[in-house]
Amino acid sequence: MKANPSFKVESVKVESEKQWDTVFALARGSRACANCPQLSTLKLSRSPLPRSTRAALAILRSRTLALSTVLFFSLLLFSCSSLDSANPDSLTGHVWADQTSESSSSSDAKSSAITSSTVVSSSSTHTISYGTLTDFRDGQSYKKVVIGSQTWMAQNLAYLPSVNALASYSYTEAAYYVYSYDGSVVATAKASSNDSTYGVLYNYQAALTACPTDWHLPDTTEWSILETAVGGSATAAGKLRAVSSLWTTNSGITNTDDYGFSALPGGNFNGSSFSDVGNYGYWWTSVPSGTNNAFYRGIIYNNASMYHSYYNLYDAFSVRCLKD
Repeated sequence: MKANPSFKVESVKVESEKQWDTVFALARGSRACANCPQLSTLKLSRSPLPRSTRAALAILRSRTLALSTVLFFSLLLFSCSSLDSANPDSLTGHVWADQTSESSSSSDAKSSAITSSTVVSSSSTHTISYGTLTDFRDGQSYKKVVIGSQTWMAQNLAYLPSVNALASYSYTEAAYYVYSYDGSVVATAKASSNDSTYGVLYNYQAALTACPTDWHLPDTTEWSILETAVGGSATAAGKLRAVSSLWTTNSGITNTDDYGFSALPGGNFNGSSFSDVGNYGYWWTSVPSGTNNAFYRGIIYNNASMYHSYYNLYDAFSVRCLKD
């Protein structure tokens, strides 16, 4: 059967025996599932599957399937090529789904999914395994890495629903900036090399809700857990800084990126101007400090330790999201 061009790849979540029955009934063209709920993400248990399930999988792999006159599947292709490193008991896959199903890219919804296979690199002391996540709000993909008991984005967040000019700042409303860009056109800001290199700078209100679904802005305790996992705050900066010429060099300071966090010096917006790119990286925590400030973590080019302090809510820093 010729593939219907209105079909696309979606991720589908299957977390119960009943939902398995739904998927396989769909695969066999059963009318019993005409009113089944729309599926959004596929998650397979690694536990042994019953014989009926294995048989259904064989059907899925071997033939083109159709579902009555309402919905046609030109192909239901299942792939179990990637492990979610934050949850080794789960696998991800993809199926062909009708475009009329509920979209996860609604302007009011945040959605992300783990995709693709891991890429492994080695530092002097650790083997680093990167996974990949995709933010379906804008299609942006990011590396993710497990450090100790946590799973972190290994890149700064670059989600940019709007962009603010330099004259616009706020304590109470979300504001978004791209280093050195003074304007309000998202496409122009996104085309900047600073956006692709350092990501977006968020004021505190924007940072609180910037991360995609299943990820969040880490609090101070979660940052401390990261620092402990890499040997303590006193030496964390050197171990988390990317090995990159983007950092200003300093005699006696070594950047090793031992754990794959790959921190970059994205600088900041201070309410009136941009500063510190190349020298400092600033990342918001979710914890406020009084009425007009919030805590952040900082890494400086000339210091091996992690910097703990607070800044005004209208300042704009980078964001690193942490897996829920």
